[in-house]
Amino acid sequence: MCYCKINGGVSSLDFLLKKAIIINSKDNVAIAIRKLKKNQKYDLQGDTIIIKDDIDPGCKLAIKNIKKGDMVIKYGEIIGRAIQDIEIGEFVHTHNLEGIRGRGDKVIQKELIK
Repeated sequence: MCYCKINGGVSSLDFLLKKAIIINSKDNVAIAIRKLKKNQKYDLQGDTIIIKDDIDPGCKLAIKNIKKGDMVIKYGEIIGRAIQDIEIGEFVHTHNLEGIRGRGDKVIQKELIK
């Protein structure tokens, strides 16, 4: 099998070039570059990944199991926190992810608790 590295990320070349891209080896999500259909199977680093939801190009999908409260990592950076368990192959968006940057409401809540 052929592998390709981008910024430290290692991905199945087939998956990377045809379906989705993983930017950094720390990432637990990939970005779809083609429409991914529910129940399709793909090879990812020697493992079979089954797509759990229809995923449009430009959208995120989990490439690792992410537990509720875990950080979601894209481009090697934390982009938010899982608000529910997310399985490999699931669509990752606002229904299962909350942003943690610039959350004024979280700052206000902390100040009220003091």
